[in-house]
Amino acid sequence: MIDLDAKIIYVHASISDQKSDRVNKLLEDISSRGIIPGLAVHDPVPTLNYVFENNLNAKTFLVPFNTKGMMMIDQQKLEALVDSKKEIPFMAMKTLAAGTIEPTVAYEYIAKHNIRAVIIGMVDVEEARNVAEIALKALQK
Repeated sequence: MIDLDAKIIYVHASISDQKSDRVNKLLEDISSRGIIPGLAVHDPVPTLNYVFENNLNAKTFLVPFNTKGMMMIDQQKLEALVDSKKEIPFMAMKTLAAGTIEPTVAYEYIAKHNIRAVIIGMVDVEEARNVAEIALKALQK
């Protein structure tokens, strides 16, 4: 990723959620290379609280975030945490909950929260065009 001039590198959730010294070492290594360090999480509230309480060097977070609460574990607590940290850029994943949420509904929900970017899973070009168009419209309101 460094050779490709990556601007942000996220530590994978399988490491982030361990809440170990390895997480901070990876964040520091990423940062030392002039790249923005981020964390992807699958156990969002405990992992984010660990990061904030221990002042780890994560500058952005990739979190599951969708109207159904899929993979969010505690949807209300995660919403509150994300919304309380306005200075931190959060990126949402699992926004369509494996295709079970209609894109317009998904992005209207996300637009109400402190989500600055979205990862969208797509399986073909037409779906990519459709979902990207809906997401852009919803997030520009």
